[in-house]
Amino acid sequence: MHVTLSPYLNFNGQCRQALTLYQTCFGGELLFRTVAEFPPDSPGCSTTPTDPDTIMHGQLVNQDFMILGTDMNNPAGFRPGNDFGFGVSVDSQDNLRRCIELLGSGGTIAVPAGPTPWADLFAVLVDPFGKVWYLNYFGSKSPQSPSRSTQ
Repeated sequence: MHVTLSPYLNFNGQCRQALTLYQTCFGGELLFRTVAEFPPDSPGCSTTPTDPDTIMHGQLVNQDFMILGTDMNNPAGFRPGNDFGFGVSVDSQDNLRRCIELLGSGGTIAVPAGPTPWADLFAVLVDPFGKVWYLNYFGSKSPQSPSRSTQ
């Protein structure tokens, strides 16, 4: 199984500014998706902020790494110190489901696996040790795909 591990950072309203700063420093391409682009019943939208420009999903991709970010709270709520998790990108839907089964055993599934505008399959879970995992199978929506939109 090929896995890419990326930090997934929660910015509590400052995701666009933070990832733009990181782009200035490290280079790469930015992608932002706001809550206005998501149907209210989308995975992770259970506590949609009132501001439609809130960043639901952001990513900075360069040739060496990817940084993921959001303005949405993680399953434990936002508190400095718990404002990050592990973004894991796997190479198949089967491998994503395997990660859910193994990491989620004894933990909590916060967002069940489902499609999103940025990934063919996405899930969020908290493992038995309290660590938050954001699992992605990008598939046809790969960050390297030239067809994705940027803002």
